[in-house]
Amino acid sequence: MSSPVSAPDLLHGVQQALEAAGLRHVSDVEAWVDSGDEVLCKVTVAPGDRRGAAAVPDRVLRALPAAGYTLAAASGTGAPDSWSVEAALGAGHAVRVAHA
Repeated sequence: MSSPVSAPDLLHGVQQALEAAGLRHVSDVEAWVDSGDEVLCKVTVAPGDRRGAAAVPDRVLRALPAAGYTLAAASGTGAPDSWSVEAALGAGHAVRVAHA
């Protein structure tokens, strides 16, 4: 049985997966470890900010699962509890990232 991955190791893997998908840290998407040792990710560019920015949420939604991660709604990020992961990312709210 494998041991659980630490939050910093998970964060590093998430950042690498985003970078491999051509997403730039901070200017496109940001990932961090919160105070509860969960890795969170959010889109940091608004759809109208520059050419191609509207596609960033979909790119995140494809890149992270393709790299073996799951995305889930995160409480306390400002997004209504009823929002989907897709809606939260599209509106610039953070979502929780975990290993699949």
